[in-house]
Amino acid sequence: MSSGLQFNEESTRKVESLYLTPDVVAQRSRVLQALALREGERVLDIGSGPGLLAHEMAAAVGAYWSRMRHRHQRRDADHVEKALR
Repeated sequence: MSSGLQFNEESTRKVESLYLTPDVVAQRSRVLQALALREGERVLDIGSGPGLLAHEMAAAVGAYWSRMRHRHQRRDADHVEKALR
């Protein structure tokens, strides 16, 4: 019996909506400011949730968003990539 989270379209939308609230968006902005990333730097975000911060960090350093994730995170990451297009 698994006690892990089960991801589906509904849970993915709920997670995404949480990460898009003004306070979390502001938190991402503060993190990006604190990091002061420059083009050409390399960034690794471990445990990146839906990947919104990872996507913004990749854009800041002039890179593409590469995703390596566990099996149970695939649907969530696919949803975010689709939303970012």
